Amino acid sequence: MTKARRKSTSEGQLALLPDAQPILPEFRRKAAAVSAAAQRITEDLEKGVSLPRLKHALGPLRDDLRALQALGDQLSLLESSWDERIEREVLEMEATVRDALGARGWQVEGQWPKLYVERAIAVEFDERNRSFKVGDKTIAAASAREIVSVLEPLIVDLIPRNFSESRFMQSLADAYDDLHDAKSSQVPVLKLYRKLVLRQQKPNFWKDARSDSFIGMSIDQFRARLSRALAKNATTVSGNRELRLLPPIDPKNALYLYQPAEGRFGFVGRIEFIPNKAGVG
Repeated sequence: MTKARRKSTSEGQLALLPDAQPILPEFRRKAAAVSAAAQRITEDLEKGVSLPRLKHALGPLRDDLRALQALGDQLSLLESSWDERIEREVLEMEATVRDALGARGWQVEGQWPKLYVERAIAVEFDERNRSFKVGDKTIAAASAREIVSVLEPLIVDLIPRNFSESRFMQSLADAYDDLHDAKSSQVPVLKLYRKLVLRQQKPNFWKDARSDSFIGMSIDQFRARLSRALAKNATTVSGNRELRLLPPIDPKNALYLYQPAEGRFGFVGRIEFIPNKAGVG
């Protein structure tokens, strides 16, 4: 950040906090005066300047130190004022964040301090550390505006423009067919997710597994695409089968997923495709 940019940012912060004016600028000036006076006296000592002259230089230094002490008392009051403001902002944080996200037209669900945006990306507020976690990224002392800016590129990549709910569901069924066996028709959802990612790689990838040719799908993208398919009721696949979601044995091995039929988020631990009772192919 350039010097001009830093100055602009600092002045902008002071403008937002009028109780910091003129305390902080005056504090900076007096501190600079004390530092300069101490530096001059140190240099005069090294030069062997006479003691009366050195003693005379202590007067202005003492005056500036007293002024600094008086400013220190004002600084304590400023700190107390900011503490109150921070507490108020924390109390208002949920409404501020929800308003900022809603203003972008994004779906916002969940219970504060953990929200889900566009039924995919978790936004969690840590009141103790005054920080946010967006997906797997922690952002210290973030504002609602910063949260929006972090979310924007993530949300753009959640669902491709040419996304087909039926094709996605069929791909999921194909991955499922690779995994399930005669012992159980149920497949752990995270195991199915991994298989789906592997199946979407192009044949050339396996000849030269380079990172630049890898086709990724984050867990948030998987959550968003599966939620979209469920919302569109695209649950029937080849073989006249339909998707069935089952709860987990252990929530640690589950996917927290929005389920339109129930109108809420819930843990999904296992998936299976069963014969379609309605007989629709």
